[in-house]
This record gives sequence, structure tokens and C-alpha cells, in this order.
Amino acid sequence: MNRSRAVRSRASRLFACVAASMLSLLLVPMTAFASTQISVEGTSYDKAASGHGSGGGTWEWDGADAFGMTDYVGGRITANGALDITLTGENVIDYDASRDGGNTALVTGYDEGGTLTVEGDGSLTVNATASEGDVLYGVYSFGDLAVENTSVEVNVASDGDETSAVGTASSGATRIDESSVSVSAQGPGGSMGMTANEGFE
Repeated sequence: MNRSRAVRSRASRLFACVAASMLSLLLVPMTAFASTQISVEGTSYDKAASGHGSGGGTWEWDGADAFGMTDYVGGRITANGALDITLTGENVIDYDASRDGGNTALVTGYDEGGTLTVEGDGSLTVNATASEGDVLYGVYSFGDLAVENTSVEVNVASDGDETSAVGTASSGATRIDESSVSVSAQGPGGSMGMTANEGFE
């Protein structure tokens, strides 16, 4: 198999993998609810909580859909429902899938659906790396993804032999409003900057 055919094959596998995962969600009726559980750097919470990032800064969750980050520097964040993230200062999520498990640096709605909203006067940088696995994501919303009046940078890079890289993905629509969004995705198995099952608004 020549190199160009191998690249096309890897790209086809990436598209098929992402499309299949999103299509499967369309077949399951889902009502969106605020998050009832979140996880920050591997610690789970099922009621209002706050804490510090391992590299500095703070985070605060109201027990529903409001999540604040102030100069947060730390690891993976997940939520089982809708989440509205308000940014203050410069925030960084550094995620190594090979070390931390999973395949996404920031993921929401995996149980309840709902919109992931990122907004605020601050900024967010998401760095995701992996040395193995099928697909590595920077940001994944199982509902819509909305970026409003803020600045977001997503960097996804994998050196796994067959690992594909996706910057942002949403099972619903993705909307960017008055925001600066920069996405970089690099993976030997193929790469995709941004994808949205219901398109971009």
C-alpha cells in the first residue's frame, strides 16, 4: 500500500469512527438536564463543590449547570449533563490520556445530554495528548457546543500508531459567537479540527 493510500485509509477510518459515535446518539431519545455529577482531575462530585487546580487557580460548581474557572491550571474535567463554564483569567486544562485514562480532556452530557457553553472575560486553553488509543478529543459535548464572548484554544496531539485526533466535537450543533477559537489536531491515524453532527451556526 503506498503512502497516499494509507493516509486516505486512516482518514476514512477517523471519519467513520466519529460519524458512527455521533449517529448512535441520534437513535436514543434524550432529554437535556443540568449536570448532577462532575469530575475534576479524577475526583467525582455529586453536589456543589469547589477546589484548586493541581497547577494553580480555582474552580467552583453550583451542583447544577454553573461551573466557574479562575486561573485554573489542572487536568481533565467531565460532567454528565449540561454545563455552563464561566472563565475568569487564564485557564488551562492539561490532559494526558495515557496517564489519566479516558479519551477526552473536557467532556459533557454523556448521561443527560445538554449544551456545553464556554463564556466569560477570561480564556481557556485545552491541551490533550496520548500515546495510544483509537481517537483523542480535546472537547466533546454530547449535546450542543456554544462558545460565547471568550477565547478558546484547543491543541490535540497523539503519537500513537493508529490514534486519530479531533479538536472539538458536538453531537448537536456548534455555535461560536463573538469569540476567538483556535484549534490544532495532529494524529497518525488522521485529524479533524472541529466537527458537529448538526452543523455550525
